[in-house]
Amino acid sequence: MDNTKNIKSILLNLVIIIALSLLILFIFFFSLKSITRHGEAISVPDVTGMPSSQAMAKITAMGLQPVVLDTVFFDTLAPLSIVSQTPASAAKVKEDHIIYLTVNRAVPPTIQMPNLVGYSLNSATLLLKSFGLHLGTHSYTANLVKDAVVKQMMGDSEIVAGTRIPMGTTIDLVIGDGSGSQMMSVPDIIGMQLSEAKDYISSMNCSIGAVTLI
Repeated sequence: MDNTKNIKSILLNLVIIIALSLLILFIFFFSLKSITRHGEAISVPDVTGMPSSQAMAKITAMGLQPVVLDTVFFDTLAPLSIVSQTPASAAKVKEDHIIYLTVNRAVPPTIQMPNLVGYSLNSATLLLKSFGLHLGTHSYTANLVKDAVVKQMMGDSEIVAGTRIPMGTTIDLVIGDGSGSQMMSVPDIIGMQLSEAKDYISSMNCSIGAVTLI
């Protein structure tokens, strides 16, 4: 009789131990699934064009990790906006996956002004673009050189090649018209006011020499 009770007690204890073990395993795997979202995937959001602070907050809120991988500069995009992301939007990833971001700089980098003198207008335009610069206006002036750059200007000042300027700067060009060697009639300025005469001479692409008062 005692043996029977002992066997029943042992079996009961085994059942309890097995039940507790199964319960512990169930709780463990359920918790693991909840923590790691095992078997679930997150769709990567599209954050291109967003301000970087807003983009990083959105990525973090979705259980992903934003990391700034690189910075570039485009003057056509807002400062500190997201230029690109990896993985791309709509890609399926697990929680805590790293999303690499490329951010547009707030301050443009400086570059050396290229030497455009002697280049044709088309070639100078392409060279400006390759340096991240913009062509502003172009005008023609009397010069022996025809259809080639004779001056490169930033605002009202001539800019020397090698000068460091911000990327995205607008450069104006002065082009020679090839008429520098042509003969022309001396303008008649007798009777004009001095200022009027100077303007008239300049409009004819002539230089003013010494002014003598009598």
